[in-house]
Amino acid sequence: EHHELTVLTANAGPLDHWPTALPEAAQTALNIVIGGSVDTPEDTTLIELDDLVDQQHPLHAIRRLEADLQPLYQQRNALRVERDDPEYGQLVGPHLQRIIERINTIHTEIEHHETLTRLWQWGHRPNPELEAAITLRTNHLTHTALTNHHPWIHHLVVVWAEGNQKCDPDDLGQLIHKTAAYRERSGHTGPEPLGRPPAHDNPLREAHHDLAKRLEQPAPNITDARLSI
Repeated sequence: EHHELTVLTANAGPLDHWPTALPEAAQTALNIVIGGSVDTPEDTTLIELDDLVDQQHPLHAIRRLEADLQPLYQQRNALRVERDDPEYGQLVGPHLQRIIERINTIHTEIEHHETLTRLWQWGHRPNPELEAAITLRTNHLTHTALTNHHPWIHHLVVVWAEGNQKCDPDDLGQLIHKTAAYRERSGHTGPEPLGRPPAHDNPLREAHHDLAKRLEQPAPNITDARLSI
């Protein structure tokens, strides 16, 4: 009997090392997720990548352009002061016209970046390389957590299975993917999947709320949903 136990332990695969047994449907879903996981190494953290993305936000360009307008407004107003000397008008006229043209050009650029801002709010990002790096990093975090049996994975599956009778592996895979990203962005390292909600003024609070809800019920049309980080 001792020999048989030794053989079983030696031949145990990675899926045999979770702390406690999961419901059969949940274990099957987890096995499918682990089996389909592929590592995509990316050393840059999500926090660093998010900072790089934020630096490209169109609002930064708008603020710079608005700052450029202020001295131009002052120059325009100073040159528009009426004077009786006709030579003054002939002297400053071309320069005033150039200033006005530059002001108009900046206004056009601001309108363009306001359009980009609206697109940004809808999820459009102008740098596909950064978006790809974010996806690679999140996949790497997910794969590492799954293959190294991080405790939060088991806790997540336990809670998720209680409210998901179908135990859809696609739903589970997306939830783990999003949770791995949240954990790095928030700095949470505990065994529970999410930890305490962030402060009210923390932009990650909404992500925490959404993930907590996803733990309790599956996302609609999960098979058609795209991964969104």
